[in-house]
Order: sequence, then C-alpha cells, then structure tokens
Amino acid sequence: MEAAVRIPVHLIAYTNLTRLKNALVRGELEYAPISATAYVDAWRACGCVAPLVAPRAADGSTGWYVVGLVRADAPYRQIADLQGTRLALGPEWSTAGNRLPMAAMRVQGINPQRFFAQQRLYPSALAAVRAVIADEADFAFGWASLPGAAVDEHVQGTLRHLMQVSSGDIRRPRVIWRSAPVPNAPHVVHMRVPDDIRALLLAVLAAAPTTTGIPPERSFEALTRSGFVPVTHTDFAPILAIVPEASSTGGLRPLTSPARER
Repeated sequence: MEAAVRIPVHLIAYTNLTRLKNALVRGELEYAPISATAYVDAWRACGCVAPLVAPRAADGSTGWYVVGLVRADAPYRQIADLQGTRLALGPEWSTAGNRLPMAAMRVQGINPQRFFAQQRLYPSALAAVRAVIADEADFAFGWASLPGAAVDEHVQGTLRHLMQVSSGDIRRPRVIWRSAPVPNAPHVVHMRVPDDIRALLLAVLAAAPTTTGIPPERSFEALTRSGFVPVTHTDFAPILAIVPEASSTGGLRPLTSPARER
C-alpha cells in the first residue's frame, strides 16, 4: 500500500471483527477489510465508511447467495410448503445459516417461530444441513458462490464442503430458495480519506499486477489471486433491506482461504 499511495502506512491487527469494525466507526482507522454485514453495521452507526473493492473468488464469483435446502426426495418446492416442518439453523452469529435467511423470511411475512413446528440450533450451517440429510430436520440454510448451480462441484459453498468432508455416497440436498446476491467481504475506507487517495487505491486494487508497475510479490494480488472488483454502497442493498439491525461478530479469515462458514 505504501508503494501504491506513497505515504506511510501503519498496520494494526485486531483480534476479532467487532473490534475492527468499532475502530473504523470511531475513526481510528482509514482502511480495513471487513465482512459485508460488518460494513452495513458500520455504515448504519456513523455513515462514515465507504466500500472500495471486494475480492473475486477462485470460481470468478464476486458475491454469494444464501440457499434453502431440503432432502433430495422431499416433496417441498418452496418455503411456503414447509409450514409445520422442522427447521435446522446454524449458530446465531452465522450470516448464511441463521441471521440473513431468518430476516429474509420475516420480510416475506413469515414468522419463523410460528411457521415451523420446531427450530433447533446446530454448531454450524454444515451441521444443520447434515441434520436435514439424516432426517433430523426438514429444512436448513447454507451458501453458494454462484446462483444457478449450487450443487456443482466447481461452485464454492456449503454443499461443496459437505461433499469434501463426507465419506461414502450421500444424497445431495436440493435447493428450493435463494437469496439476493451478497457481495464478498469488502475493503472499506473511512470518509476522511481524500478522494485522490481513494481513487489511487481503487485503481491499484482493481488493476492487474502487470499494469501497476509494482512487482507481483508486493502487489495487492498477494491478497487474492483472483483479483478485486470495485463495489459501491448500492451493491449492499440486499443486506440493508433485510437486516435492519445487523451486528457482526466473529474472527477474521485470510482472504486466501476458502470461507467454510459465513
């Protein structure tokens, strides 16, 4: 970053996402990579941050989708068919396995507490999906990086992880619902960063390493081999619309590692 903007850069490491987000809100930082929901939280808290770029995933996707899953042989075709069934949820902090889909159902006029006969929390979204496969539950949520092929082996997400950790043959769950796209975890800047510095950062982050004049090992390509794409506040409208009071918790993940849980 110093090579790109030609000003001193100080690196501060935070132990979790909540502390990093709060430091941005307090104005202690000018730049940080955070989650999509953490960005929404920070923007709602102060209106003082703006998204700059988001990393492109290895499969080329620039965002991800929450998917609703049932057993392959289940009769359900849409959420409306699931009244009186058993819902398996990921932990309360899980964006894909709990928070976002629960908020989406409420926006659609469904009260999950009354609609489902049973709700049970599991240690992870993957564990909730396994409960569906084992017939311990009828419906669960996961995530997929591309909309049209949630069970394709080339698509990142809960089902691919399920296939990787399962031994023997299992029947893959069937997708009956998808959310609006959620952008990948953005890099954000504080509004006090001058426009010319923001423009320079955006140009360097979104450019291929060969066009920046910076050696590849020192370029932003080291953060994500698939590069970055520019994002704006409008890209986060789905989260703003269905998560009116987001509250992001959890640890930070290296951008070079696949996100097993969201």
